[in-house]
Amino acid sequence: MIETNRVGFRKQLTGPYPHSKRLKPCMLVFFACCLLWPLSGTFVLLTATASAADSPQVSETATSVRYSLPEDVPRKPFSFAGEIVPFQRSDVRYRVGSQINFLLLDARSVLIEWLIRRDVPVQLIQQILEKEGVPPEFVFFCPVLAGLTRNDQKASGAGIWHISKPCDKADGVEMQEDSWHDDRMDIELATHCFASRIKSLRSQIRGGSWIMAAAAYVTSPNTGSDAQGNWDATSFWDVPLPPNIEQLICRWIAFTIIHGHERFYHI
Repeated sequence: MIETNRVGFRKQLTGPYPHSKRLKPCMLVFFACCLLWPLSGTFVLLTATASAADSPQVSETATSVRYSLPEDVPRKPFSFAGEIVPFQRSDVRYRVGSQINFLLLDARSVLIEWLIRRDVPVQLIQQILEKEGVPPEFVFFCPVLAGLTRNDQKASGAGIWHISKPCDKADGVEMQEDSWHDDRMDIELATHCFASRIKSLRSQIRGGSWIMAAAAYVTSPNTGSDAQGNWDATSFWDVPLPPNIEQLICRWIAFTIIHGHERFYHI
């Protein structure tokens, strides 16, 4: 039976219960676990921190981006489409790093599909771009354009290059579009058309920047040149543009970096 004192703080087990003495070791184990539980949480936290430090692409704090730039990228001049990306600037590292995390975390399925499956004939696109004198980095402009939203001007375009209006003789590429046929869906013709358009835009950009030409391709021919004139600058990194355009260009650069460092990012 169970006897309880008047205060009610102490209980004693008595009576014909042979298993009552066996409860004491179990209770000791229970109290020991309660005392050690907070320490175990600290041990797990320290172990997780140590594991994160061993991985070069994982950041130390939860507020910063998870995946970092490969060490060789900011260490030496990084050339992209014939221009040096100023990774010595913290804002540039942050802008590109944010898009690296977006691709690896939020758009990983699309990234993997393009890098591994490659349903689009990348080799054909590379050959056409090389023949047209367009930098090879524009190969990775295709999947970036696929992420355009309805608010973007090029979102209504067709094909992998989101071409709004088919090219004609003035562009050096004759394309047809009617209710039965659309040459914008033809990868070979569309790539020739894109090469002609991007070269024309570059000729209108002060300084001949391919990156600014890409920004103008997504928005309008006057966007890049007007922004350069308003801010008296030629570099993409010194000219304020709409946030969605800046993110798209940085995502394009991030895509190229991930492709060149697939082992570093465990792809």
